[in-house]
Amino acid sequence: MPYDDDYSEPNIEDSLSEQQHERGQELDFSEPLDIHLTTTSPQFLGAVELLLSQLRQTEAARIGNLGKMRQALTMVLANLYHNHALHPDRYTAYARSPSRYSVIPRYNRLDIKWTPVRRVADGLGELEYAELVPGFFNHDWGRGKLSRIKATQPLINFLEQQAITFDMIRPAPDEEVIILRDQDKKDIDYKDTPEIRRMRESLLAYNSHIEEAEIFLSPDCEAQMASASIFINYNKKRSRRIFNRESFDQGGLFYGPWWQNIPKHLRKHILINGNPTVERDYSAMHIHLLYGMEGLNYWDFFEENDDPYFLPNQPAGVRDFMKKVFWTAVNTESSTKAKLSLFDKYGLNEAYRGMDIYGLIDAFKEKHSRISHNLFTCISRELQNKGSGISEFVMMSLMDEGIIALNIHDSFIVETNHKEILDQRMHEAFLNLELPSIPNIH
Repeated sequence: MPYDDDYSEPNIEDSLSEQQHERGQELDFSEPLDIHLTTTSPQFLGAVELLLSQLRQTEAARIGNLGKMRQALTMVLANLYHNHALHPDRYTAYARSPSRYSVIPRYNRLDIKWTPVRRVADGLGELEYAELVPGFFNHDWGRGKLSRIKATQPLINFLEQQAITFDMIRPAPDEEVIILRDQDKKDIDYKDTPEIRRMRESLLAYNSHIEEAEIFLSPDCEAQMASASIFINYNKKRSRRIFNRESFDQGGLFYGPWWQNIPKHLRKHILINGNPTVERDYSAMHIHLLYGMEGLNYWDFFEENDDPYFLPNQPAGVRDFMKKVFWTAVNTESSTKAKLSLFDKYGLNEAYRGMDIYGLIDAFKEKHSRISHNLFTCISRELQNKGSGISEFVMMSLMDEGIIALNIHDSFIVETNHKEILDQRMHEAFLNLELPSIPNIH
């Protein structure tokens, strides 16, 4: 049952009144409930006990296991206060159904159950400590929205009277950072192996390394961000790796930190420990990966600095479109589906009007005939897996040298004075994986 992060349904947006649209935007301004957000602070835990005694007087929370309700209340309060501190208008999006709360211990370290969460939310609503907005599922759309909850001022006043502060709230230290998902993108369990333990230990070390650093946008961005309604949770610095399709050979990219989720034009304003940064990127990395996986070196067949996405005798703007063509080709199982997908997405787009989509696909296959048999085979997850291995090498080798490298999947951000060593490690990453085709770095 799919649920979206946003509260406004895009395909009915035109039918909404202005007031409904504004309300939808307010509810969109939310963070998902983090079931691993907790505290060990005596003041915070004392506030939990005081609130728990009030909750037990409500109709919603008068029954139920006291220990489970205490766990749920601690987690919910941590989320509400955390999100309020980030911005007082920020909601928390949470589920009221059991399917959204994993029963797999590695993905639910605090053993949070859905029934206590629901009772806590409703009890806080009864006490007027929280504003509740119900979610829904529309069978005509086949889509739904999660419920929202937001702390009211009386709750914030109560918590601050107990001397609660933002820095008392922390993620659970043993939160799982290696995630395996099935075909439906649901988290599934797995057995640890020496390689999985190695990946986990490396990533936990990297997260600790990052946690110690001050990573912010330059202050001169604040006005620009406010005018664009961009609000950043600078505490979201932890990464986790997500593998797909029940296999540790599929996917494995790093996800989570705030710098992966800001507009590209803002990334140049990132400061690491107060110092300016530079972003370095592989050019056409995934095409080089396909050549390398075939034991081929792209540069043995093309001139130095040739652009893999460039096709001769094509109009301006084709290069950017060819990137979309390539990624569609490695994400579908047939050329027919790829062509239909491209036409559906871009056929009526003004920027691509007049382009011969089918002809461009054929021209791309002709230029890259040595790897064209890999297209239309859904090989994208394998490419991501190779790419994630490259990212791991770069991030961890620089960490060993005391250098912080922020990962944006195909690119990396370091302090400007570390640019040359970053380039070296990015080059070495392909050699480390015995991939003979090494892309240019820019």
